[in-house]
Amino acid sequence: MPRDQLQTIEAQIFTSSQPEASCATLSLLHLRRLFVSELVVLDYIRAPSLDAIAVWMDKPESTEMVGHLDSFLLRSSCTLRQLHFRGSPHVATTAETLKKYPTIARLVLTFNGGTEEGNTVALHDHLTMLSLQDDSGSIVLSPHLTEIFLGSTGSTPMDYPLFLNMLQYRRKSPIASSALSNAMFVAVEGPGPDPVTLAKMNALRDAGLDIRLDFGAKARRQIGSWIYSCPWI
Repeated sequence: MPRDQLQTIEAQIFTSSQPEASCATLSLLHLRRLFVSELVVLDYIRAPSLDAIAVWMDKPESTEMVGHLDSFLLRSSCTLRQLHFRGSPHVATTAETLKKYPTIARLVLTFNGGTEEGNTVALHDHLTMLSLQDDSGSIVLSPHLTEIFLGSTGSTPMDYPLFLNMLQYRRKSPIASSALSNAMFVAVEGPGPDPVTLAKMNALRDAGLDIRLDFGAKARRQIGSWIYSCPWI
């Protein structure tokens, strides 16, 4: 089989250097899920079957993200359904990406870059953004999201009441029509929710929302799976 038509279903691509300008576009015709450590890698790949991408964001202001992703998706003619920002997700970049690609149904955000203070602010800002409503009570941004997964590999604290509010708003939004069916927060460190908030989460579970909270080693394994890493990596 020609090197430029590899049959890869899932891949991680790590690089610490800029690809040469003369590099040919690599066609991965069967690639479904991709993790890249550098955005520029997307400029040299075509993946028409791709539906999930995970990206390492090494600085809060990754404004070039949408440009690289846009050209990649246009070149690939694929439909993106899962998006994962890992490292230092920036709320403006996340919002712009979700607005630009309404086919995204699963959003995954892992806060494990920068400082703990910065991660705490970023997590709070994302929860606030995902909770925004208009005057009618409808969710403003991506009401069609069916899955929202959040994770932390450090000691970034979760604002559980705000997390709960976001889930409740999305479940009752007139536009969303209870689109959200699966939510998760996993953290390697940190406490769980207080009893009152946990009871309200259980009420949402009883109403049909699949909510999962994991901590410690189980959380670490879950976060690893979000960047499509095998157990031996």
